[in-house]
Amino acid sequence: MKNTINELDEKEKIRYDSDNLKLYSIKDTVEILRVSRSKVYDLINSGKLQAQKLGTRVLIRRQVLKDFIDTMDHYEGSKYGF
Repeated sequence: MKNTINELDEKEKIRYDSDNLKLYSIKDTVEILRVSRSKVYDLINSGKLQAQKLGTRVLIRRQVLKDFIDTMDHYEGSKYGF
């Protein structure tokens, strides 16, 4: 057997280490932005967040998501105190 359990564990760790991913799924994006799945699709459909389609999967490039986060409006607070 070529692959030991330790080698497989290391591959899994790399696979799921978000710093190493170049593409994020909708689920990954939901977790990163802490918004609903429908909100992510709204951002994509409105053109605010660029996505790629690979077969049936919708993927967001890491740099695109980083740029989106970097350019988000800064929340100044509400005039109503919320």
